Amino acid sequence: MNIDGHVHFWRPALGYDILILRREERLRRDALPDDLAPLVRAAGVDAAVTVQAAPDVAETLFQLELAARTPWIIGVVGWVDLTSPDLGATLDRLQRHRTFRGVRAMLHRIEDPEWIARPDVGHGLAELERRGLSLDLIARPPHLRACRRSLARVPGLRTVIDHGGGPPIADRGWQPWADGIAAIAGETTAFCKFSGLLEEARPADGEAELLPYVEHLVATFGVERLVFSSNWPVCDLVGGYARWHAFALSLATRLGLSPARLLGANARRLYAIADSGEGADGIGA
Repeated sequence: MNIDGHVHFWRPALGYDILILRREERLRRDALPDDLAPLVRAAGVDAAVTVQAAPDVAETLFQLELAARTPWIIGVVGWVDLTSPDLGATLDRLQRHRTFRGVRAMLHRIEDPEWIARPDVGHGLAELERRGLSLDLIARPPHLRACRRSLARVPGLRTVIDHGGGPPIADRGWQPWADGIAAIAGETTAFCKFSGLLEEARPADGEAELLPYVEHLVATFGVERLVFSSNWPVCDLVGGYARWHAFALSLATRLGLSPARLLGANARRLYAIADSGEGADGIGA
């Protein structure tokens, strides 16, 4: 089973505060499962995990409603306020939905780059760990040091750094990203999503420009902790789903990576999805 570990669905008319839609008018259109279905079929992808796009529990419920009527959406990563005194009740509500897999913290929308390492946030992460949920982190280089410290305190929490931790490809930068992502790989159990890299590059960039950054992710996380993810529909800004899928497979082949791991096995481990293609809760793909 080939799994896309990171897609988004949205309907702008619902009014959720989705940052990318404020920045990119080209994306201000409905992006729904019926729009993605022919693209994943053409790429040989069998199932997908949808990830929240707004810091709003109501938007998470919208994702869960879509998953409930779309069998090939086998996981939902939502949003909660990790510091709320009502965190437990909110998670109880979300865990009634069989496709709910975990939550994402949108560090790029939080002014304090050390937020993830705060004690009150740590209590929230411990609650996710206790419940067997996962944590996605959308983190940029300034956040990586605090992420490492925070994740070291919850070694049982299944965590993934989204989009390679935002390598500065367009600027041909290297530090502090390279050391920061390597420290997370070496000192925590986190996964990393093999996604969003073309979005970090210049429009004309290809494999040659991205290769050093991909090689660094492979060298630090290893093939066992990299998860293929398209970041659709954001990837439409850089050529679309088919281009990223072909690009990722080409890089994987060039680096001797296992497509079976990159396109499925690692996502199943990250999100506790059974090998049969059913979630741990019995939802089929």
